[in-house]
Amino acid sequence: MIHRVEYPRPHFVRPNWLTLNGEWGFQFDNDNRGLQEEWFKRNAFNSKIIVPFPYQSELSGIHSKEYHPVVWYGRSFHIPQDWVNKRVLLNFNAVDYRSTVWVNGLFVGMNQGGYAAFSFDITDYLSDGENTITVRVEDYMTTTQPRGKQTARTDSWACWYTPVTGIWQSVWLEAVGHTYLHHVKLEPNIDTNTVDVQYWLNQLHGPVEIRCRVSYKGHEVSTTTVPVDLRYYRFSDITPRLEGSFTLSIPEAELWSPESPNLYDLEFEVRQGDALLDTVSTYVGMRKISVEDGQVYLNNAPYYLRMVLDQGFWPEGIYTPAAVE
Repeated sequence: MIHRVEYPRPHFVRPNWLTLNGEWGFQFDNDNRGLQEEWFKRNAFNSKIIVPFPYQSELSGIHSKEYHPVVWYGRSFHIPQDWVNKRVLLNFNAVDYRSTVWVNGLFVGMNQGGYAAFSFDITDYLSDGENTITVRVEDYMTTTQPRGKQTARTDSWACWYTPVTGIWQSVWLEAVGHTYLHHVKLEPNIDTNTVDVQYWLNQLHGPVEIRCRVSYKGHEVSTTTVPVDLRYYRFSDITPRLEGSFTLSIPEAELWSPESPNLYDLEFEVRQGDALLDTVSTYVGMRKISVEDGQVYLNNAPYYLRMVLDQGFWPEGIYTPAAVE
């Protein structure tokens, strides 16, 4: 059974994607032999694990409480036929703590940090037919490594959680054009009924345009198109600038609040001539948070906050729930 089949990044959705959640090969490497023996060149490991659940959890299929500082993952996959001539991104929503990734036995990249998402463009490492991914993860029980509330003792104690090692959030592939949106930042302004958009592209080899459609409850509100020409930094005329900004208009905006959580849907397109290079869907709430004379204001009105501490912990999956309701 494959858990967590929803698109893993709801604030930045692409239509062409493929989940890699499910059964992976898995092996402990207590003697740290894997690198020397080049385990990244093979795809056969002595155990199985269900991703995206850490080996300490019941949902992983392993449910071991023993300390294993180095673990390996491996699985095969095929690229969909309609992804030909596309760039392919390999995305990890979180791997705890230090990970190294190979595709088809070739080193792709590394990441350090157990709580942040990361991705690699693996297009140039792919082959026709079956491909393989191998991941090596190091996770030491030391207090010098950022741990959140994971215990660094042999047993859980007080309010400290069970340790979480390895892949504990979704893994997926997605197809993009040669130029695509790396990320965006949205800043709503309810006083002017606008949203300031800052964008970052992955690369730029020629002029493109970014188009953004705004809709609310299925009805189009506005469309903005901005050209992105080759621009350079003051101190370099070699590498083009990949970031920029523009403003969206949302007339008579319906404001967001906890009582009325109104959201506007945004669809970004990156185009070059008639070619559609990238499509991303996201959303934004028109709201303003400010402080006046020590009082919190929401949407220019005083707002009383009564808050509780909510910490995500699930007995079967530890940090990771079996499903998103």
